[in-house]
Amino acid sequence: MKNFDTRVYSVADFVEWNNNGLLNLSPDFQRRAVWSEKAKSFLIDTIIRGKPVPKILISQELKGGRNLRVVVDGQQRLRAVLGFINGDFKLSRAHNDEYAGMTYDMLPNAVKNEFSKYELGVDLLFDLSYEDILDIFSRLNAYTVTLNAQEMFNARYLGYFKQAAYRLGYKYVRYYLASGILTNNAVARMAEAELSADLLVALLDAVQTNQNVGHFYEKYEDGADGIPKASARFDNVMSYVGAIYPPAELRTTNWSRVQLFYTLFTVIAHGLYGLKGLNKANRVKVNKKTVSKIRGVLDEISDRYDQISADIESPDAPADYKTFIDHTRRRTTNTDDTHSPSGICLQEIGEGFKLTMPSSRRKLSAPLGDFHLEIDRLIRFDAENQRQFSGGSRKGKMSKRQLHLLTETIFFYGFRAYESFLRDVFLLYCFEKRPSSGAKVESFLRPTDFSHAEELIKSSMPFLDWTAPETIISRSALYLRDGGPVRLPYTTNKQMFTDLKSVRNHIAHNSKESLVGYRKVLVRHFAVMPLSLPRPGEFLLLTDPVDPTRYKLLVYLNFLRNVSTALT
Repeated sequence: MKNFDTRVYSVADFVEWNNNGLLNLSPDFQRRAVWSEKAKSFLIDTIIRGKPVPKILISQELKGGRNLRVVVDGQQRLRAVLGFINGDFKLSRAHNDEYAGMTYDMLPNAVKNEFSKYELGVDLLFDLSYEDILDIFSRLNAYTVTLNAQEMFNARYLGYFKQAAYRLGYKYVRYYLASGILTNNAVARMAEAELSADLLVALLDAVQTNQNVGHFYEKYEDGADGIPKASARFDNVMSYVGAIYPPAELRTTNWSRVQLFYTLFTVIAHGLYGLKGLNKANRVKVNKKTVSKIRGVLDEISDRYDQISADIESPDAPADYKTFIDHTRRRTTNTDDTHSPSGICLQEIGEGFKLTMPSSRRKLSAPLGDFHLEIDRLIRFDAENQRQFSGGSRKGKMSKRQLHLLTETIFFYGFRAYESFLRDVFLLYCFEKRPSSGAKVESFLRPTDFSHAEELIKSSMPFLDWTAPETIISRSALYLRDGGPVRLPYTTNKQMFTDLKSVRNHIAHNSKESLVGYRKVLVRHFAVMPLSLPRPGEFLLLTDPVDPTRYKLLVYLNFLRNVSTALT
């Protein structure tokens, strides 16, 4: 059944609504304004030239007896139009020689009149719930690729796993929001789908790192084996979670932290069904009779979390809780540890969830193995992109622009995974863990745990940089005798690491500052500055001059894999 009506409104209409407070450009599900001035200028030039622009999608709601227009899709376009009229930016010469450097007020009157009368196509939604609008928003952006991992999955996959994860996300988004697990800004970036996908993986397969979730999007692209059953179990687990903690009550506990909510969900699921990755001997009965008992123990753990966090350096602080807190804190900088609390496991609900840390997480092989799995996944993802670009897929050929954006995304996430790996390995060396060679490592620090080690290194710095080779070299010399196993790989590969950082920064920032370093990378590749600067995604697909059998992306990813092995 049709739930929208197609209409046209002039630019002047939107200006009037905005001036009268009847235009909402920032509903919960919309992204923040991110367009560059060049993008805005290009849109304004399109309107001045009388060319069509994509439709705007809006819904309406009553506000004080008047219609408030809520923008579902088209926020960036409307912000650009309204900002131009407000004099926020000028037309770029790259787009229009005749009116270059002009604001709206500087345009000839005839041009201003035509601009104000320009009609924008609008699809007006009506009688739709918040969940339905979220669904529409994700469908509209199914082919929009950004550097957000979840949006990358949304752009890449359309199969059974995605549909189930997104359906569950829409179903429980209000619980996620009301309980404080997610924020409106996070939901605007599809966090409800990301969390639901993560939980669904635990039910389908095992408790594991969220870096594996891409495998399940791919595995269930064309088949639904096990997904209906896992989805039904998801609903049942959430019914018990809601019974134990109504959203307003969960919000007041530490279980509203997204990484701890994962633990809560999987512990309940383990009690109901048994999950791979959690100890079978530690399953507890989950039923209507045990809900209150489970709630009491969970409350106690949340309270103890706060108490021990406030004085975590105390010698009286229980080692198991210190380990648990350490892992949850590391969640903010290390996505490899998303599920460590569940991997550690709440072993006996009736006895306060005694926590122990697997010795495997204190071994160098753990971050190395996780990083290699991520690199392998990204290389497979790139191969599939190449196949679709060549036109071999029955689902349609990928455009060159899409290929370049996806290539940038692959590189960015590969480099980010390496940063997390390096951080973990460096901290392990601060505990004097030995590399595979067996060589002795001597640390000048004496940390009590990971968080303590990181705080000692961080000192007065606002954050730790794991991207700059000069910083890593000096840090290794400062905290490890003779630089430990870290210094040599960095001193011998300093230029390569510098190039990697420059490409990463230009993908992330696309600024004048990042362009300086990126230009140097291009000169080293071409020997001269090319007349036309390739985008990073285009550059990463150029054949490497040293290894003509591979393009730069694969050279870079394999370099990081080899260095990670050398570091451990």
